[in-house]
Amino acid sequence: MTIDGIRYRRRDLSPMAREQLVNLRMTDAEIARLQNELSIVQTARVAYLQALREALEDARQSPAKAWRKRPGQKRWGKGVKRA
Repeated sequence: MTIDGIRYRRRDLSPMAREQLVNLRMTDAEIARLQNELSIVQTARVAYLQALREALEDARQSPAKAWRKRPGQKRWGKGVKRA
């Protein structure tokens, strides 16, 4: 293995250095796992955003389906129950 441009043989490492190497490999594996999870969540976000855009476009094209304030109703806010 090479660290800071210097090549080392594992068998020449001290027990403490070997332990730190194990820790380093574990953290590298966890970083890779988290990056993979982040990629999955980002992909889901893109899909949700696209679905939202499509829903908003449907509402623009079909105003009857869009949520509107009915005549005589107060605006939604504190204390106003939603139907």
